[in-house]
Amino acid sequence: MSTRPGWGSRYVIIDGTMACIGLILHAAQTLDVPLTKGVSFGFSTSRISSASSIAQGSDPFLRTSVGLDMAQIDDLAEAILTGVKRYVAVFDGTREAGSV
Repeated sequence: MSTRPGWGSRYVIIDGTMACIGLILHAAQTLDVPLTKGVSFGFSTSRISSASSIAQGSDPFLRTSVGLDMAQIDDLAEAILTGVKRYVAVFDGTREAGSV
């Protein structure tokens, strides 16, 4: 497992991925993009999850499945980008979550 200044333990990183997912889900809801949290991939609805349980020996990471509605792929990408930007802004302490 890699160590990063300010990240602390693996549990902090896992909590961070959950926070990032929450911000992505909020952005998706704001953009009216169907997105759900969970590990059951292969369904038609876009999904996002933290792959912490399979990330043995490495940091957890986000895993996405884009679903079947290709007309919403740009909005889904925007929701993910917005959520990640908000997470980074809060994590590095430069902005509040709603200001990005």
